[in-house]
Amino acid sequence: MNIIIALLIFSVIVTIHEFGHFIFAKMYGIEVLEFSVGMGPRILKYKGKETLYSIKLLPFGGSCRMLGEDDFEDDEDIDPEKMKKSFHAKSVWERFMVVFAGPLFNFILAFVVSIFVVAVGGVTKPVVGEVMSDFPAQEAGIKTGDIITKVNGHKLVILEDYRLYTLTNNLTEYNIELKRKENGVVKNYSYSLKPKFSEEAGKELLGFVWNVKPVKPASLFSLLSYSAYEVYFNVRSALAGLRAMVTGLIGPEQISGPVGIVNFVSNTIDESGKYGLKVVFLSVASLIVLLSANLGVMNLLPIPALDGGRIVFYIFEMLTRKKPNKKLETFVHVTGFAFLMAFMCFVIYSDIMKLIYKQ
Repeated sequence: MNIIIALLIFSVIVTIHEFGHFIFAKMYGIEVLEFSVGMGPRILKYKGKETLYSIKLLPFGGSCRMLGEDDFEDDEDIDPEKMKKSFHAKSVWERFMVVFAGPLFNFILAFVVSIFVVAVGGVTKPVVGEVMSDFPAQEAGIKTGDIITKVNGHKLVILEDYRLYTLTNNLTEYNIELKRKENGVVKNYSYSLKPKFSEEAGKELLGFVWNVKPVKPASLFSLLSYSAYEVYFNVRSALAGLRAMVTGLIGPEQISGPVGIVNFVSNTIDESGKYGLKVVFLSVASLIVLLSANLGVMNLLPIPALDGGRIVFYIFEMLTRKKPNKKLETFVHVTGFAFLMAFMCFVIYSDIMKLIYKQ
C-alpha cells in the first residue's frame, strides 16, 4: 500500500507538470499529439479530437508531445495548415512560456498543498524551548521563549531555516540575534556562542533545545505568507543540496532516485502512521510540497533535454533575435537525454544496492 501511495504521489506531481505544458500549448494554439503520464510502453490510452491521452508502465516521468517540437525539417516540407499549429511556428516568447509552464505548475502545486499543510499542521518557529545547564547558551544569557531571528546574519523565519543553515555550513561560532518579550516590551539581543562538547551526546552543543510545538497562522494573509515561504524554503533546500553535490559535501552514494524516493516515502508513511491518520495526511502532503518544488527546480537547471536546457536556447534567441541552428539544438537535446538516462540508470542501480545491503 505504501508503494502504491508513493507511486500516486509521483503520478500527481508529474501529471501537474505536464498539464502545465499542455494548458499553455493549447492556449497558444499548438497541437498536442500526445499527453502521457509515465514512461515505457502504454498500458492505457484514449484518442481525443487531436490528442492521444495515455498512461505508461513506469510512473517516473511523463510527456506532452507537441507538433513540431522535435521536427527539424524545413518549413516548406510541412503542411502549411499544420505549420500554424506547430510548436516551432510560434514566437520565442510563446515557446518559452509553454516550456516554463511545467516547472511553474509544480511550484503552484507546492503552494496549494502548502496551504493545507500550514492551515492544518501550523508552522514551527525558531523558539528556544529549554536551556541546558553549564553550556554556552545559559552562560551567555539565552532564555526559554527567546525567538532567534538570525544566525551569522542568516535570517530565520521557520525552524527549518536553522536546520538547513547549520547542516550546509561547518560552523565553529554562532552569532545569534534574538527577540525577547520583557514586561510587555519586545527587546533585541545578540550573543556570540561557541559550541561545547557534550560527553553524553557525543558531539558539540550550544546547550538549548527547540520548542517544536507548531503554531497556526492567525490570519489569511499569514497563512498565505507562510505557505509561500514553505515553497521558497524547499526551493532553497534543493539548491543547497545541489551546491553540496558540487562541493563534495554529498557523495554519489547519498543521491536518491525514483526507487530511493519511493522507499523514503514508504518509510515516512510507516513512521507517521504511529501517530494517527491526520499525521499521515500531513506527512504525505509535506512530501508532495518537497518533491514538487524539487522537480520544478531540477527542470529549470540548464541541462540539455530538460526544460531549463530548452529555455537557455530561447533566451539566446531573445537576445540575438536569431533562431539557433535546429540540427545543433536537437543534437544537444538528444545527447543530453542520453546522458540523463545513463545517469538515471546509475542512480536506480545505486538505490537498489542500498536497499539490498540495508536488508
